[in-house]
Formats: sequence, C-alpha cells, structure tokens
Amino acid sequence: MRDLFAPRPANRRQFSISKAQLRGAIWLTALAVFVLLPKPFADTAPSAAQVAAER
Repeated sequence: MRDLFAPRPANRRQFSISKAQLRGAIWLTALAVFVLLPKPFADTAPSAAQVAAER
C-alpha cells in the first residue's frame, strides 16, 4: 500500500486533454443536443395520408 503521508513531488503533471479527445467530446455533445432537444419542425397535426388511412 502507498504511504499516504509521504511528501508529494512538486512537479506533478497536470491533467491534460488532447485535441482529439476535445473534438470527440464536442461531437458527442452536439449529437446529444441534436437527439435530446425537441424538434421544432415536428408535425403535430396528422398528415393527410394518416387521416385517409383512418377513414
């Protein structure tokens, strides 16, 4: 087990993210927004073909 009270090195590497990871995160966010947001062009009224099929 690691010594929890040992002095830590002063030159610890900071967390860094690559350009590819950033690009992937942007794509995933855009896809999630596209899928989850309500569609503004969704037709709430039934189409003419649907009305004719119900008759």
